[in-house]
Amino acid sequence: MPLKHQSCQNVFPLEHVSKNVRNSAVLNDTLDAMDSASKTLTGLMDGTNNNIKKLEDDEQTILRELKNVKENLVKQIDKLEEKVIKELSSIKKEKEIKFKRNKTEIGELKAKVQEIHEQVNFLKEHGSNNQLFLAMRQQEKKIQSIDVRVKEMTSTFVGAQLALTSIHDMKIDSIGSVEETPLPCAIKHIPMKLKQAQAKPDNSNPITSMQWKNQLNLPFGTDYTLTGIAITADDSLLLCNFDNNGNLYTYSSTYAFKSELPLCYPYDVAVIPNTEKAVVTLPINNSIQFIDTAKAVLGNKVSTEESCYGVCANRNNIYLGGIEKIFVLNLQGSFLNKITINNMESIFSLCVNETNQQLICRNSSTLCYVKLTGEIVYQTDVTGAAGLALDRQGNVYYSMKESDEIRRIRKDHSSSDVVLKASDKISRPCAINFSKEFTTFYVINNFKTVQIFNCN
Repeated sequence: MPLKHQSCQNVFPLEHVSKNVRNSAVLNDTLDAMDSASKTLTGLMDGTNNNIKKLEDDEQTILRELKNVKENLVKQIDKLEEKVIKELSSIKKEKEIKFKRNKTEIGELKAKVQEIHEQVNFLKEHGSNNQLFLAMRQQEKKIQSIDVRVKEMTSTFVGAQLALTSIHDMKIDSIGSVEETPLPCAIKHIPMKLKQAQAKPDNSNPITSMQWKNQLNLPFGTDYTLTGIAITADDSLLLCNFDNNGNLYTYSSTYAFKSELPLCYPYDVAVIPNTEKAVVTLPINNSIQFIDTAKAVLGNKVSTEESCYGVCANRNNIYLGGIEKIFVLNLQGSFLNKITINNMESIFSLCVNETNQQLICRNSSTLCYVKLTGEIVYQTDVTGAAGLALDRQGNVYYSMKESDEIRRIRKDHSSSDVVLKASDKISRPCAINFSKEFTTFYVINNFKTVQIFNCN
């Protein structure tokens, strides 16, 4: 054994520190870190694909621009060619006129020379010396005049050679060049700070009591049938108004009205963890509607096999409550499988407990804990169609419409107690939910009002 070794005073047994690891901040931090990295990598992959596509687009743009440059150059060359051809035609015509004039004069002089030459030869052969002498004297001035003119012509007549100048010197050094401009990455990665793996168990205090705080201020003049409530990442409230002209309402964490989206009979809503997306059930239309909670705009609409009322979601899946079954979808809304629950009728509320991999669901008379295989591990009688919520410790809260109560089932099913009752301003409760940090509890009373409670 080493003489010096690490002190064991801050070391806990593995069984002790791992006891509540499923509910620990370590697990949440680890999953958040992986979600953050996955989200960043997805963004980088999309950005890289966009960069590749942009290269193709930029190439086509440059090729089109080169084609335009080439066409413009050809047009300019055509104009220059036309100018040179006109110049050539003009010079040729001018020179032809001059050369033809010279040709005429040369012909006339040649005829005169020939005539004198014939006369002198004739007298040389057939005339007397006197006749030849007199003739030569008579033609002397003509011959001298012709000689002077021929001499002038030989000194003044100039030919012409036409050629295109500078053709070998013409060159275009460049019609442009390809320039690369680096574009900074638009994806920002926020690294998660993981807590030490060797940590004490999660000792977050359980909820011991709730006190009424106030009532959400809903606008007057609307006939409310509030059936669903969800909390976004920034603690905004999403409310479903189950009506033909219903809406999905959004209220800020300070309870100020933010927006409304028109939907046909929206029943329940769930926020997909670590995203800015929510999913709303539209049972009358046999469909679900995705929502961008940050921009308050509608996303994709997906058809369902049957009318689905309750909805919940975790990091991997969306769960829909159907008739005697729960439909399991991926986060894009594609069907994966279904969990059959016999004698359950329509499922109006759902929540998922990731600690023990169970789904909690209810209809108007029964609340069930169900394994992902469909096996029922616990059930109890309830009244009212909706109202389920989980706290941080895994305890289940549910509404009791007829008795005006909110009850809680301990995570080990060992006991059930009443946490809110009629004297706490509970009246025919239906949908319920916690704030993000479990400091606030929301209850929809009689489908008309939203009561707000502080959690202690």
